[in-house]
Amino acid sequence: MQTAEKSKMVQYSISAIDRRLKNFSIRGDHPLQRESEQWNSVMRNNFIADILHQNPIPAIIIAEQIVDNAVIQWLIDGKQRCTNSVNFKNGLFKVGRNVEKPIISYQTVRMEDDEAVYEEKEFDIRGKGYHDLPAELQERFDDYTVSVVQYLNCTDDDIEYHIRRYNTSKPMTAAQKGITHLGQEYAGVVKKLKEHTFFKNCGNYRISEFRNGTMDRLITESIMAINFLPKWKKRNEDICAYLKENARVSDFDSFEEELDRLSEVITDEVSEMFHSKESFLWFAVFDRFTKSGRDDTEFVRFLTAFQKELRGKRINGRTYAETDVGGTKDKSVVTEKIELLEALMNEYLHIVKEKTIEKFEITDRALAEFLEAFRQSEFISALPFGAKADTDRMALQYLMFAVRKTDADDVLIQDYIRGHDFDKDVLEDTMLYLDILNAWSLETDNNSRIFCRENIPVLLGIVRYAVEQEEDEPAARWFVKYAGNYNASRDSGRQNAEKYKKMLASLKRFIAYEAKKSA
Repeated sequence: MQTAEKSKMVQYSISAIDRRLKNFSIRGDHPLQRESEQWNSVMRNNFIADILHQNPIPAIIIAEQIVDNAVIQWLIDGKQRCTNSVNFKNGLFKVGRNVEKPIISYQTVRMEDDEAVYEEKEFDIRGKGYHDLPAELQERFDDYTVSVVQYLNCTDDDIEYHIRRYNTSKPMTAAQKGITHLGQEYAGVVKKLKEHTFFKNCGNYRISEFRNGTMDRLITESIMAINFLPKWKKRNEDICAYLKENARVSDFDSFEEELDRLSEVITDEVSEMFHSKESFLWFAVFDRFTKSGRDDTEFVRFLTAFQKELRGKRINGRTYAETDVGGTKDKSVVTEKIELLEALMNEYLHIVKEKTIEKFEITDRALAEFLEAFRQSEFISALPFGAKADTDRMALQYLMFAVRKTDADDVLIQDYIRGHDFDKDVLEDTMLYLDILNAWSLETDNNSRIFCRENIPVLLGIVRYAVEQEEDEPAARWFVKYAGNYNASRDSGRQNAEKYKKMLASLKRFIAYEAKKSA
């Protein structure tokens, strides 16, 4: 539906607003909007007094959005005015003693000898709720009319823009402004994650932090630190804008799984370490810990030791305390903290970290051209930054896989490519397998966690097997089902050879089942 009008003005009474919020004619739960209860008691009490004094209040702003032919009216500014008036009407609070103008004048009328007798009265609203008001003031409250500006036929971008520019009653915090850059889909995911049992029961978070945007900021910082640390941004609104363009739902799903795991093992002794300032660091380190395949209780053992003895331990010439420069979140500081914590953890738990190389030295021209074509392929280009960052590593790990040098670390890969050239047919076949994998992926959910960077070399190996066995058609059908049910946590800590063996067994069972069913 289209309309030439950009906006229009209407009038709603308090009773009408109450009714429309209850039957969802007006939606006050847009993911980008702040939580309720942003006002303190003074602001809330004076607002109720203004209504009863019949003083004008600023207009409420509604954005109309059409989704699948359904008209949704989002309350994007005035949420505190609406919720506080409705909560007062429904008896959820009484006016406090700190209200500025507590005496309300009103008029009563009664009939005496068939004549109307008018009387001026006053009522003190301090300590009074809606049901304590005289009938005349209840009626005045119910009939109070609010101006409503409706923006028509809005897009998601329109709504984001209006939410940012309309916040006159109480300015948004930096965290609340930040999430308006995240986009409606991801903002909704963050709101859901905020209710996770870990945040409610296991950490050291204040109740106010769930309302003022702090928990939203914590979650977006955690997603950024886990998946996109090389692109870390200091300002939360920049983090949110980056995640909107580069993150996947699967990144948030992965974080939720890790919260589930931590909830099972966290102890009272270490739960206080998970507060709003540093939690994102611990979540990033735990994500790295999960790659070791160790039992999660080992991570808690490290946290306990960190509290007691490791905080002041010097490693790589620095202690953790020396990295804490006034709580700054500059990229260099955040990166150093996470790297130092990981080094402390690996040393304490005797985790041997795989040797990595930041940039491979490529001298063979054919290999260099292959890697460039690999990077520019349709499949790789569609991956988010967190996966694309390791493009060369993915390609080289698969090539080693193809020449039966399975699970080679970066150092072994570098040594191999210095002394060997890959056969031209192997390089060309790899690009063919990449195209086939791209075709398979078009039939799956793009957010499936099977597309994480660690899995790409293994998936190419599966494609190679399917092509060599001339089973690529049933393999494509298998992949759709496998990707839809993929559980990354079950592959945590597995090497490529293990993952390949597991996927190949599943594929063979599927092919055998289809053959039996066909026969």
